[in-house]
Amino acid sequence: MASIFLVSLTELFEERTHLCCGPHAKKVLLSKKTSHDLCCGTELYNPIKQCCCYEPDLQVISVDRINSKCCLIQGLLTGPTSAHPENQTAYFHEQLTEKHPAGHREPQRQVRRKKTPGLAPFDSQYCGQQLYDPQTSTCCSGKLFPNNAGLTQCCGEKSYELSEEGVLCCDGQLYHDQPADSTCAGNVPYSQHDYTICQKAAHLPAGEQCCGTKTFDPNEEICCNGHRHKRSAVDTACCGIYAYSARAGRHKCCSGQLHGVSFLKNKEEAGCCGPLLLTDRRNQQCCHSAQKTLAYKTQPSHSCCGHWYYNTSIWSCCAGRLIPAPTNKTGTEAGAEEFILRPWMDYNSFAICSMTVMLGTVKSSAVKGNQRFVVLTNAMKIQGKRCIVTAQEDSFLVGPLEHCSTPALKQDRTYLWRKISGHHYKPLSDVPDSTAALHAIMTFCQSMTRD
Repeated sequence: MASIFLVSLTELFEERTHLCCGPHAKKVLLSKKTSHDLCCGTELYNPIKQCCCYEPDLQVISVDRINSKCCLIQGLLTGPTSAHPENQTAYFHEQLTEKHPAGHREPQRQVRRKKTPGLAPFDSQYCGQQLYDPQTSTCCSGKLFPNNAGLTQCCGEKSYELSEEGVLCCDGQLYHDQPADSTCAGNVPYSQHDYTICQKAAHLPAGEQCCGTKTFDPNEEICCNGHRHKRSAVDTACCGIYAYSARAGRHKCCSGQLHGVSFLKNKEEAGCCGPLLLTDRRNQQCCHSAQKTLAYKTQPSHSCCGHWYYNTSIWSCCAGRLIPAPTNKTGTEAGAEEFILRPWMDYNSFAICSMTVMLGTVKSSAVKGNQRFVVLTNAMKIQGKRCIVTAQEDSFLVGPLEHCSTPALKQDRTYLWRKISGHHYKPLSDVPDSTAALHAIMTFCQSMTRD
């Protein structure tokens, strides 16, 4: 399919048959005569027979014969004609900057001395309708200013130098003689010695903590994604923009979505499936992978393989991959369930506190026969009920794991593991942020020990 472009925000054209030429304010649509045609100002030229000739004395760009005097001189600057303007530009800069050996012909250096600043054919730009050289000038909202060693910057229609002291640009408004600690709040400058600036909002006094556009007291409040809340309990935590107490049992947080569970007869049976709340775990199945989390209606002879819910009489699952062959059932359904990865917040907090778990990042893995061995880095063993966290040795080896029954584990991804015995662990969940997971587990488990 041919590419389509927009001309002056009003006219569409097909680039196979047309070209849009000229400066920004004077664009014209021209029909190609050959597939080689390129723009030269507001005209077209065939680079096989013609060149785009710049005449510095007249300050014009025009089309001329390939063997004309102008084209021959121009060729010394731009090199061989190319169908790709970016190649011409690269060649042009290369020819101007490279060092030539002794004996190189003088005409090229003579032409370089005649080059008028700001009007080179390939590195020029327009400021409004005026041609200029960005190496020597800066264009600010259609106005030209001298470019001082590349330090000139724009602030709306005005310019300033990076080397100037006390200059501050706030949303297009230029201010001078500002204190060194000044910062912008919208288009107004404020001194951080006098104000607290929270996302373009200024507050008195200085030195406050920010929560979104407002200030908050971290001793009395908690900030959840820019929204402040009172700390109603010791274990007050964030769920998206809301605050809740996990231990109170009135709410459940599912991937940043807060759900009320007070209406449920058995709150402990409530579970998460991504942002969804599952209230009937006997008739609902959640399948989770690193890519997706999906909820399904429970069906007989079905099981999870990553985020897929498959028929075990047709398919089998090996390390998160579906194989078109019936499952050779071994063990119990409950045993297979332990190997299904679930979002870590889906696990009952009381259960996590009562078992020994570990956070660890997969460094490498190896398969030997039907067994898999995994090396973890930054591993931390957590005994939540005793509030003990123990750093494991670097390159901590976990295994053996039954290869096909264990979900696929991504390298450099962190997982929550349950200890079975010795170095025998089973993966429970993938964890996006190990620090947040450790903090959440310890906060909840510590609140239990205070009672």
